[in-house]
Amino acid sequence: MLNLKDNTPHLNDRVSLALEVIKKAGKITIEDFYLNKRITLKKESPANISCDTDSKSEKIIVNEIKHRFPYDNIISEESEPIEKGGEFLWAIDPLDGTSNFSMNIPYFGICISIQHKGETQFACILNPFSNDLVYAIDQQGVFLNDSPFKIENGGRENNWVGFYIQGYGVSKSQEIENLKNLVLSSKRVLNMWTPSLDWLALLRGQGDYIVTYNTETEDFLPGAFIYQQAGGLVETWDGLPIRLNLKKDRKVTAIAASFGVIDKIKSMVSKIQII
Repeated sequence: MLNLKDNTPHLNDRVSLALEVIKKAGKITIEDFYLNKRITLKKESPANISCDTDSKSEKIIVNEIKHRFPYDNIISEESEPIEKGGEFLWAIDPLDGTSNFSMNIPYFGICISIQHKGETQFACILNPFSNDLVYAIDQQGVFLNDSPFKIENGGRENNWVGFYIQGYGVSKSQEIENLKNLVLSSKRVLNMWTPSLDWLALLRGQGDYIVTYNTETEDFLPGAFIYQQAGGLVETWDGLPIRLNLKKDRKVTAIAASFGVIDKIKSMVSKIQII
């Protein structure tokens, strides 16, 4: 049983539910992955697709939230926002990395975050394939597979390994320009199509930085919040705090790295501009 400080009314109940439902959803995604259930339902753009498993995973999570906390607001990747007027707002990506999933690439995740009165209080990320689960509670720390966790500062001097994440609708010419600036100064730049697991890899020291470009807030927030709570630094290009809203209209361009690295990474990517 989680031992949480009750500094936010009823947050502990929501944290317990989030950790419960993300594991249930994870089991569904793995079952479908091995059964090759990858039927495409919609395709809004060449990069933005959805399959049956997205909807099944979302249904498990959203139905439990609606049952337990009927006045909570919900943003989910696959549906229209649910506005109930409560003080809590959930953001859900029930299958982050659908493109990988659909191509039989075992690099996909699930992420959930919770805000109270506009402030992020909790976030969690699950890698269903490895069963790794990381979560953070505001001012109470980060836990990886239920063990306390903090990142190690430092990095590979002038031998950077980074992750590049971009939102939908970025032109190919802009993507090439962004990646060029990163590739020229890094040993390797990974563009893996699954932001949640990129953040998990960064937490574990498997990379030195993340650069995001015009990414959706609900995709950006869980990993960024967990990384900050673990001792990492996240800076947005516009300097504004990251908050969810029911309109789903905020795009985020930012950089994340450890304390001893971020200034060097910032100078390396300074040519990237918001458009």
